[in-house]
Amino acid sequence: MHAIDVGADVIVAQGTEAGGHGMTARSTMPFVPTVVDAVNRRAPEVLVLAAGGIADGRGLAASLMLGADGALMRTRFWGDAGSGHSPGSESKSRRRLGR
Repeated sequence: MHAIDVGADVIVAQGTEAGGHGMTARSTMPFVPTVVDAVNRRAPEVLVLAAGGIADGRGLAASLMLGADGALMRTRFWGDAGSGHSPGSESKSRRRLGR
């Protein structure tokens, strides 16, 4: 894994559900154990985060049960001021949703 070779501290196992830009051919939950196993064999100190379609505590719990060290949940927190999204993207999204 190139990311580990160049010193990554964290690997994100991102499935196709990831905010409309997942480019893998696998869904998150089946993909996570494959990534966890590969990373643990090569560099057990490197953290693995699950990403894609995780929107609540159940998704986080599932990720942890599959061996991930945590989850990356960006879209879920879009409405929060601390999310880091641009004000323009929020207003555009609200218009599309009719809010």
